[in-house]
Amino acid sequence: MASTFDPAGSAPPGVTPNFIDPTDTLYPDIVGTVTVTLILSTIFTAARLVAKKATSSFSTEDYCSIATWVMFVGYGTTFMLQGDAGIGRHIWDVRLESAPRISQLSWAIELMYCPITWLAKAALLLQLQRTFAPNRKGYVYTACQMLLWGNLAFYAGSFFAILFECVPQERIWNPTITTGHCIQTGDLLIAMGVINVISDLMILVLPLWAIAHLQMGTKLKLGVSAIFATGVIAFVCSIGRLAYTVTATQSTDTTYVFAPVGLWS
Repeated sequence: MASTFDPAGSAPPGVTPNFIDPTDTLYPDIVGTVTVTLILSTIFTAARLVAKKATSSFSTEDYCSIATWVMFVGYGTTFMLQGDAGIGRHIWDVRLESAPRISQLSWAIELMYCPITWLAKAALLLQLQRTFAPNRKGYVYTACQMLLWGNLAFYAGSFFAILFECVPQERIWNPTITTGHCIQTGDLLIAMGVINVISDLMILVLPLWAIAHLQMGTKLKLGVSAIFATGVIAFVCSIGRLAYTVTATQSTDTTYVFAPVGLWS
């Protein structure tokens, strides 16, 4: 039987597990990042809705934005609970008894990531479609529709793959269960990262391409392009998440290396 003094993983030679006050932990980064992003997302979502309400009625992309924000609150809260349980610590600084809870929360995070990512992309694509293809014709409309439904198919498939990654599901967090089977989710997480990078790049380039073909002055084009170019932040974050996902799937120090994956999300 494991005691409260057993670590979740082996420490390197000469390193003593520290369950109480580990010196190398990413927990402060998790709390700080989640707090800042929740505040900013709340401000931006509220500002968008107030402005939209003052000028017109809500549209589908507004409801997608609201759903994204609601789920992101849940995602951020779960991520902080993960940090409190041990994510962000080296695996040898995590008590073995905490491992099942960390696995449960990690599974929940992976499940939430799929609908959050699609809803966020849907809100952007529907806004682009309304702005640049209001008549629902042309290359921009076709590209938006392909990205919208292509991403839905991929993330819906990914959601159910993660949901049933182990049968029975309890095997995800209970290592004593040896019956049933589990799939290797590492390749799936990397594939999700690659698709995310590609779609974010396309969503970044699409409005810039559309603006370049509008009949307006160069200065005005640059000004409008600068607004949509803020999507470069999402693109950079998706690259960071993919890079850390590749690293994390190759490491045994899972509680530490998967924390940056969440931070870049």
